[in-house]
Amino acid sequence: MKKAFVLFALCLVLVLGAVSIAFFHLHQDRNQVTVTAETLAGDPAQAAGLTAKQSAQYNGRLRWDLTIPLDRPQDTVSDFSPRQPPAEGIPMGPSIYMSVPGPGNSIYSLPGSYSLESVTKSNPELAPLLPLFQEIAQQTPDGQTHSETITLRDYLDVYPLAVDITVPYPTCRNGNYSMGYLSKVWQDFFAFPIPADERWTISIQKDNQGDIRELTLEKDSLYATYTPTLFTAYLGDRLFFTLNGNSSGACVNTPGGFGIYSPALVWLDGDPYLELDVLSNVFPLPQGTVVLDLSASRDGQNLLLTTRLGDVCTLRVIDPETMAVEQSLTIPDRDLTGSIVEEDFLLFWSDAQLHLYSLGNGIYTYAFSAPMEESLVLGDDYLAAAWNGEKLALAAPADPTTYAPGLEAAVYTQGTLVYQGIYETSLTDNARDDPDSPRPTGTVRMVNGAELALAWT
Repeated sequence: MKKAFVLFALCLVLVLGAVSIAFFHLHQDRNQVTVTAETLAGDPAQAAGLTAKQSAQYNGRLRWDLTIPLDRPQDTVSDFSPRQPPAEGIPMGPSIYMSVPGPGNSIYSLPGSYSLESVTKSNPELAPLLPLFQEIAQQTPDGQTHSETITLRDYLDVYPLAVDITVPYPTCRNGNYSMGYLSKVWQDFFAFPIPADERWTISIQKDNQGDIRELTLEKDSLYATYTPTLFTAYLGDRLFFTLNGNSSGACVNTPGGFGIYSPALVWLDGDPYLELDVLSNVFPLPQGTVVLDLSASRDGQNLLLTTRLGDVCTLRVIDPETMAVEQSLTIPDRDLTGSIVEEDFLLFWSDAQLHLYSLGNGIYTYAFSAPMEESLVLGDDYLAAAWNGEKLALAAPADPTTYAPGLEAAVYTQGTLVYQGIYETSLTDNARDDPDSPRPTGTVRMVNGAELALAWT
């Protein structure tokens, strides 16, 4: 026992020593961050005037804000802080989370005094199934697990639903706006139908004292359950949202069908209030429409809706007061996977192509399309873009899987790639657990909310 303790203590000292050494070197090198670049295509001079900003942190204790001139990475400016300031964050806006009991296996543990009633209370999407759970529990012997396979439509016509909503101002004058209440109201409004052939296996596990310890839901197919995912947009005092994926078929019971939805807005003593339990379809969409994105323009004046119907992708610019379409554009790509909205341009992309639209006098105009670089697609969760009227710049983290600092950048002129380069920082090198490893495995990471930004000067 004593020998084992000594070995454990020695290992702990070595680990803490390695961490301390890494911390010391990073702190000592705080003002000596270097950035090196490798040209993959074209001429770095095409990036003249293009600056990338990227923030990195080490274990929440050290922070570097890097300003990188992409044509002169050796002139990178590093602003160091011995304590990591709070994350940059995103201006608070509305968020809506809507869920049904998830696909695949859902396991709910019942520790201590938890009961089936407490599980269904904390998971409102399970509440309509409580009588069924109780029935199966009665058939489960102490110390054993009992399972029943059911056709869900024998018990419910529509999916049970949970809704969690956050908005940046008081939402109601009075009344019940609890998660359980809103979940029931929204469930009744959307009424997503359950397919006739959807089957679930429900299992209850009891301990030797007869207390329930686990509830498991297993679907016969990973994709059997309809899973709603939402796009939201907040303009002025209004909240708009819609559903993506196969949602047009799931909204056959919804008043007004599929489209853009909005809670009612009322004014009281000059202040706006959303009535989250009063919903309506304010912009109906044809059956079969797939929503790719819904967002607000950067000036907050319009809704931007991107959809696909058949093989045609369309951008609609919508007046949020009248819900009238002010502009409609066909995007020459049926496989769009992402978009960026900036003050003076819109960018769309798929795995194969990108499409740029410039904004002038309130009108979007097609600028050009170009091949999309595969490496940029891999990091498109953090894709940044900048447009100066002549050149389009794109950048993504060089290795998005590790969240390490570093980036890859590309510059396009009239649809032609004129420069592509990859940039590495000495922060990544210093934080590697294995200096000989080709990939960073240390704990220097991009700062949440300040991963990457581009600007032309």
